[in-house]
Amino acid sequence: MSVPSSSSQSFRDSLPKKPDSLVKRGYERFDEATTDGSRWVWFKKRRKTLDGQHILEVAIRYELSIGDAVGATYAQNCDYAFNDVEVSLSGIEPEQELVRVPVCPHTLRELEKFVAVFCP
Repeated sequence: MSVPSSSSQSFRDSLPKKPDSLVKRGYERFDEATTDGSRWVWFKKRRKTLDGQHILEVAIRYELSIGDAVGATYAQNCDYAFNDVEVSLSGIEPEQELVRVPVCPHTLRELEKFVAVFCP
């Protein structure tokens, strides 16, 4: 994995077609608090590291655009665009973020393997 200069097309292609399916893979959904038709949505996974003293968090960020097509369901009016991925490391006691870095994995599977190295 490397620091991205732009979003990785192969990573984007490896993501589930419907981002909410990331919840089934252990990610938790967080929506930006706004009433705007365009907002950020994060899918985050937090795990303890091997030493038990730190938390590693992976955040996959999308931009959600909500349309207003007449006769369409809410789900049909939602359009998600992948934005980026960040990994952060925090201490447990006290919970304080130590570092946050953008990453550019090639696939979702590669990202999950990377996390598994530090958080079995």
